[in-house]
Amino acid sequence: LLKHTHVWPKNIWIALFETKDESNSVKHKPTVVYYEKCVHGCKKYGINNYGFGDSLINGSMKAFRDLCSVMAKYHKDNPNSKMMWSGQFICKSKRQMPFEDFTLMKEAGCVSVDIGVESGSEKVRNDIKKGFTEEDMHHTLESLLENGIQVRLLFLVGYPTETEEMFQENIKFLE
Repeated sequence: LLKHTHVWPKNIWIALFETKDESNSVKHKPTVVYYEKCVHGCKKYGINNYGFGDSLINGSMKAFRDLCSVMAKYHKDNPNSKMMWSGQFICKSKRQMPFEDFTLMKEAGCVSVDIGVESGSEKVRNDIKKGFTEEDMHHTLESLLENGIQVRLLFLVGYPTETEEMFQENIKFLE
């Protein structure tokens, strides 16, 4: 796993690398493997900051909940642990990700996420095919912030279908 990570002093960025079996089906490593690598890095090397990307936190909700559950248990059993994580995240609906999942993220050590909302204009987001609604975005942002998880929004300015009026929606959104 560590050969597939970006390493900075006391920080590791972990991307989920998928493999395919003989039937060309995507296979993921069990969630516990990533958790064990984080605990090992924390205990042996003092690496406390982890970053997750790809489908590790944006794919299967079952796998995501499993990862958060084992990490939350680790924090409960080790209250002095400084292990924390951040990641690239996507907006999800209340049905996909109820408020309790965001609380579990926090208990698991999540401190921040980056979300590519791309635009304050729902039309531009639809043109980009972001796959979430205005309601999903507000649910996600409010749930993260209510749980004390920092959010960095990523924007794409000047998309080909963006008008001046739509650009102003970005400004209004950020105010």
